[in-house]
Amino acid sequence: MNKETLVKIKKTLELKREELSQRVASVKQDFAKGRDPDLQEQVTERENEEVLVQIQAEAEQDLATVCAALIKIDQGDYGVCNSCNSLIDEKRLMALPYAVSCIKCA
Repeated sequence: MNKETLVKIKKTLELKREELSQRVASVKQDFAKGRDPDLQEQVTERENEEVLVQIQAEAEQDLATVCAALIKIDQGDYGVCNSCNSLIDEKRLMALPYAVSCIKCA
């Protein structure tokens, strides 16, 4: 992979990391607000809480994956399939910059 493409992918990953970090922080801030004293509002809040828990879990998982890809770039190990150790196609990495496997192993 050429250096220009790698720089572009790294920038995309850094932006994604920032977006996901903000999403996690926003959910945590929502939880920190506490419950409304109105019982009917509390029912709605509990329903929303389940959705927020799922959003937070997915964002944290994606954030970990993005951070791992950035570490691989810094270490020079980026773009290598975790399963078969072959190079991941550049087009795949452009579409899914945090991919950890080649098309064959995916």
